[in-house]
Amino acid sequence: MKDNNRCLLEVKNITKKFGENVVLSNISTEIYKGDCLCIVGPSGGGKSTFLRCLNQLETVDSGNIIFEGEYDIADKKTNIDEVRKKIGMVFQQFNLFPHLNIMKNMTLAPMKLLKLSKEEAENKAIKLLTRVGLSDKAYVYPSTLSGGQKQRVAIVRSLMMDPDVMLFDEPTSALDPEMVGEVLDVMKELANSNMTMVVVTHEMGFAREVSNRVVFLDNGVFAYENTPDLFFTQSENDRLKSFLGKVL
Repeated sequence: MKDNNRCLLEVKNITKKFGENVVLSNISTEIYKGDCLCIVGPSGGGKSTFLRCLNQLETVDSGNIIFEGEYDIADKKTNIDEVRKKIGMVFQQFNLFPHLNIMKNMTLAPMKLLKLSKEEAENKAIKLLTRVGLSDKAYVYPSTLSGGQKQRVAIVRSLMMDPDVMLFDEPTSALDPEMVGEVLDVMKELANSNMTMVVVTHEMGFAREVSNRVVFLDNGVFAYENTPDLFFTQSENDRLKSFLGKVL
């Protein structure tokens, strides 16, 4: 953890089922300000579902998710729209509005939800696009961008809301191999700037280099968790050893 004094997300005994299928079973963890928590594991193990529960894109069947010590995201009475202003999410697919240019994609939410003026929002958008090397793409449409460029825009679109936590759901899985690096570079820069991040990924090199904690999520449980050095080299968990033997 990077800041013992500020727990941003406290996950307490959450369980999620789809019908009779238990996807997440009694999971607990704490995510602190500045953490880069990477979640790895086999397909179908519950990784994306866990991430989606953190901003109630999926509702949990039991347990609590306390955000900034104030909101219980799992409580249906919570105004989730207020919470989501502070929790950015980047998906596998880019989810850009195809009929809007990049500038309008980026300024729509902060103008509507944060009440920024058009000038404030556009100035902020240019700064963020410059940060990821895309300032020259502000007024083009998403269809003209490569996959890597679209994902970088999707990341900075989330940053436009000044989130306290960023969630990434396998953000490079839909990209051609040569485009993966440009997206990971942006995510590394975010982690180095102390952005709190929860990243579901199959990029083991990224998890090893950038995270401060790695979790192995298998069959709906956090089967193993450690610092990256120990996670990848000294685990005695046989299931994790088998998984790493196939992906490294």
